[in-house]
Amino acid sequence: MASEYWFKFKYKDWQNDVKPLSLTARAILLEMIIYMRQSPDKGTMPHDIRLISRLSGSLTEEATEGLSEILKFAILDLAKNERGEEIIVSRKITKEFEISRINAANGSLGGNPSIKRNSLNRTA
Repeated sequence: MASEYWFKFKYKDWQNDVKPLSLTARAILLEMIIYMRQSPDKGTMPHDIRLISRLSGSLTEEATEGLSEILKFAILDLAKNERGEEIIVSRKITKEFEISRINAANGSLGGNPSIKRNSLNRTA
């Protein structure tokens, strides 16, 4: 898959997602989203408050409170990875990358099978 330098930003989704969050939590969430999109494990990141604090440029206490808000409103989830470590997961990013992976696989096979089938029928 090609490197990703941009992503679709649906401002209405963002407004709805962040409505209950404080400004600090919103800034932390944005930094976490950027990190998760660049992470090798797309849509996840370690549950490490020091990392979140460094990413967002916030104090550890602010990062802890911001993450608590984000988890409280179920914008992101906590889970365990295959090694049993606690991670933070974005359902939205994970879903986007799974769709992207499926589309890339279809593209390597020649694109959308139903469109390809229809175009073959037209030329026959």
